[in-house]
Amino acid sequence: MVSGYIVKVICETIDCATCLADIHTTDFNAPILGLISQQDRGGLLYPNNNFIGAIAIIMHFIEEVIPFLKQSNGIVKELCQFIIPKLEKCTIWTCKINSHVQNLSSLICTKFIPIILKNMSKIVTDQVYAKKCNYALSRKYLKFT
Repeated sequence: MVSGYIVKVICETIDCATCLADIHTTDFNAPILGLISQQDRGGLLYPNNNFIGAIAIIMHFIEEVIPFLKQSNGIVKELCQFIIPKLEKCTIWTCKINSHVQNLSSLICTKFIPIILKNMSKIVTDQVYAKKCNYALSRKYLKFT
């Protein structure tokens, strides 16, 4: 999950215990964290359920907005300019220091948005390739599309 990577990056850059408690959890038995717990050998960080929800909302927003931004230059910058103020107002942050919330929001956007855009472009590329092929594709390829 991408949210686990973002938690790791935030833990490496921010030292505020309140901010880390907002995004990090030690309860790895939650059903939503099943994929992460299966890959854990002792070094993975687990995101909080509220943080996973915020990341899912951002991801859904980006998927809905991307068709309208195709002709734009600097898509990541435009998305960050729109999402960061919304993230700062999010109710999952309990830290009272405003600069911490601003740093968290900008760090989340700068790390998460490029990953999502790369994944979305790969999906679109695979779909276009599948449509252009006039020959029968292997069953393994069709199974994954």
